[in-house]
Amino acid sequence: MKTDLELLYAAAKAGGIEVELCTCKDPKWPLKVVSGHGTRGHWSSLSSGADALSLAAKLGLTIQIDLVDDLTRILNDCDGVICVELHGSSGAYPATRRAITRAAATLEP
Repeated sequence: MKTDLELLYAAAKAGGIEVELCTCKDPKWPLKVVSGHGTRGHWSSLSSGADALSLAAKLGLTIQIDLVDDLTRILNDCDGVICVELHGSSGAYPATRRAITRAAATLEP
């Protein structure tokens, strides 16, 4: 099983996002985006809904939130379905960001 940092690196790579380790030491934001003009700011599809949604859109992932079964499902044409529990200890938003990140990481080239 991959660590969160490994998941983030793999997800970023799958999305074509160049990242590097952030020196700010904030565990919520372990990576920063690298562009042609230096760094552009923090990136974490586990912490940011905008980063997660952009990643899902870029990779063509379908997000299905099932409130009856308390699951977020991520569907893609290549590898089937990634399911993450919604509620439990983390809640719907963090679980959905995690499901997107895990699905993207499976698509790493």
